[in-house]
Amino acid sequence: MNHKSLIKEATLILLVSVMLIAQPIPASSTNGMNQTPKKSYIFRTDYQTLNSSLESIEVTFYDQGLADRFRDMIKENPELIKNVLMETIDVKKGATISDLKITYIGLDSPEEPLKVTVTFKQEGPLFRETVDGVYYADGRLMSSSVEVKVEYYVTLPPGYSAKHVTPKADLTMEDGRTCLRWEVKSGKTEQYYFELTKIKVRNLKLYRKTHDTINFEETNTFTVHDEYVVASVEVLDGTKTDELRWVFTGPNNIMYEDSYMLRKEGNDFYGCTLILKNYCQHCIVGSWTVTLYVNGLKALETQFTVEEAPAQSLIRIVDHALCKNVENGEPVDVTSTFTSGDVVYCWLKIQDGRVGDHVYWLYTGPFMANASYFLEWNGDGVCYSTFDLSVYDPKTVVGEWTVTVYVNGEEVLTDYFEVEEQPKSWPCIIATATYGSELADEVQFLRGFRDNLVMSTFAGSRFMRVFNAWYYSFSPAVAGFIAQQPILKAAMKTILYPLIGILHLSSSTYSVFSLYPELGVVIAGLVASSLIGIVYFSIPLMALWRTTKKYRRKLSKLRLFKIMVALWMASVVAIIVGEVSHSSFIMMSSTALFVLSTIPLAVAFLYRVFRPFFAKVSKRIEV
Repeated sequence: MNHKSLIKEATLILLVSVMLIAQPIPASSTNGMNQTPKKSYIFRTDYQTLNSSLESIEVTFYDQGLADRFRDMIKENPELIKNVLMETIDVKKGATISDLKITYIGLDSPEEPLKVTVTFKQEGPLFRETVDGVYYADGRLMSSSVEVKVEYYVTLPPGYSAKHVTPKADLTMEDGRTCLRWEVKSGKTEQYYFELTKIKVRNLKLYRKTHDTINFEETNTFTVHDEYVVASVEVLDGTKTDELRWVFTGPNNIMYEDSYMLRKEGNDFYGCTLILKNYCQHCIVGSWTVTLYVNGLKALETQFTVEEAPAQSLIRIVDHALCKNVENGEPVDVTSTFTSGDVVYCWLKIQDGRVGDHVYWLYTGPFMANASYFLEWNGDGVCYSTFDLSVYDPKTVVGEWTVTVYVNGEEVLTDYFEVEEQPKSWPCIIATATYGSELADEVQFLRGFRDNLVMSTFAGSRFMRVFNAWYYSFSPAVAGFIAQQPILKAAMKTILYPLIGILHLSSSTYSVFSLYPELGVVIAGLVASSLIGIVYFSIPLMALWRTTKKYRRKLSKLRLFKIMVALWMASVVAIIVGEVSHSSFIMMSSTALFVLSTIPLAVAFLYRVFRPFFAKVSKRIEV
């Protein structure tokens, strides 16, 4: 075989190999997208737009004889293959080949497989767009005696992303542009398609992190004491290929940037945090700009200011209270127990305040709520927050709550309260039956003493739970019997008369300690229990003592009085523990024990004081 025929043979072999994998896609309608094309090609593309491409074909010869023939041919006339390819490679209608390059690897080493890379730039339409805006192309890498591997790239237009990508592609960035990348090997046929989409962003806002880890305060003015600047933006029609890049630029050439690749499609909020505490304070004072880039393009921008820290405030909280109302700057109905229909007022008395001091209330319970106030005055004054329980589902607010107060970012006090379900209107059954109407003055006083005084405190409300369980277990039957007996009504009025007087005195005692309602209700209970014991139980207990004369020695040995004192003191200690721990069970048990131990102890104390007098009377009776 002569030299010319050898070159011709080798060229034809190479051309056959190349053309097997580089045939153009024939024109086809969008209705035939899912059909396998009769002719197809595979290529490497690097798009500036969707209408131009860069194609690379890589052919590796592992057959030693064929590789040697090509080596000889290339050394003889390397330009021959290039000229033949330029004349032979077919392109799509409307496209032209503007450049062609052939690269040889392994040309000088017989032991290394010969690799031929043909690269040519084809200008003209490549992807076709359907009426639905879907871009697609068919590609087939045909089997042959040589191994062919091709990478397929699509660079998207600026500001755009892709969705519904088939088959799945890797996301790459080339020269700041977003690219889809496929890798295809011999013998695989694919249909590539995707849909262009343009992400939308809006509502670029800045927030200051508050003491509550959940809530943030929107602002464009920060101080050097603020640790974080949180930027947030709303994303519409986002895809997994979209990139958000935040750039913070500030004084003294400070620049911070961060990027985030969306991990899901659809609408959502995304953010970025600038940590101010990472910089020295005097460096960050001044104007800042936050710029948001979406897929490399500038989308939104906003400004904020970091100011010097204000002069140290001397503000102090000198008094506070939880109450149901505030009138003329003073708390009304101070209590630690509320119902689901109440409004909780957290009242503060302030000294040495100054304009701009920040007071923040954080309510923590079955859920979290907060309130915030910036002082608008200098000097001394009061301020308060309101927490309206009635706007919530009653079942969601019932439970124990904590309110924490922060002043200029520092925690200054913590208080506790409990929310109960809206109570039933418990009637004073026996008193109503005795006086004939719920509107009687005596009945109204008893109800007011119970609801407005006792029930307004934690200790009193817990005692009433125990008392109501005992009282309403028998009072309906007793009241029904009294209502039908006029004589009993008159007798009951006489019996209840001292009780009403005792409760009037207890109410006056409570008023003396109204600034400390929990202490006031305990002292009022002490007065009421002692007087009830003396008035109603002295005679029965004295009679019991008289009838047990022969057992006095044994009772004396038991030191009954000291036992009663010990029980009473234990109940007082338990009440203090219940107040501190805010435990309903401890308070219910301790207040019940407090009342039950006070009644006999008061009688015993009375007896010890007037014992000489009772002894003289007893002797006269015996004579």
